[in-house]
Amino acid sequence: MLHNQLDVGVVFLPLFDEQLVYRPLYDEELVLAISTSHEYATYSHITIQQLAEVSLVLFPQKFLVRQMIDSACAELEIQLNPVMELSTLESQLHMAEQSVGGTILPKSYGKTVISEKVAIIPLADPAPRKKVGLVYRKDTSINPIISAFVDHLIMI
Repeated sequence: MLHNQLDVGVVFLPLFDEQLVYRPLYDEELVLAISTSHEYATYSHITIQQLAEVSLVLFPQKFLVRQMIDSACAELEIQLNPVMELSTLESQLHMAEQSVGGTILPKSYGKTVISEKVAIIPLADPAPRKKVGLVYRKDTSINPIISAFVDHLIMI
């Protein structure tokens, strides 16, 4: 963006840069993806406390989703001990399908999961959330097509 290689981006907010304009889209929530053979697969939601009882496959700590869940756990004085750390959503989901452990995914990704081997369980409140928004340069004129696209996304 700052080097004029992109017109618009999707980012987690807040993000501060005086050269950029931010427009919020939605709040991203987290969900548990777990094997349908696990006892929690039938639950309507799962608490942060219950996550401590689950074998988990998580992102390494440098990833935002991991930081979100670690922060929520720290507030409740809960420590998660993942059995494995993987850096892609697809590999984490595969581990959940194979019953290696559950994984924490963004809800927007969880909605795209089509697998008879995995259940997607929302995290109960207080669940970690992060605002997602659009970002574009303040000092450049936006292509009318991009502008219409941005306006459409914000209306959804």
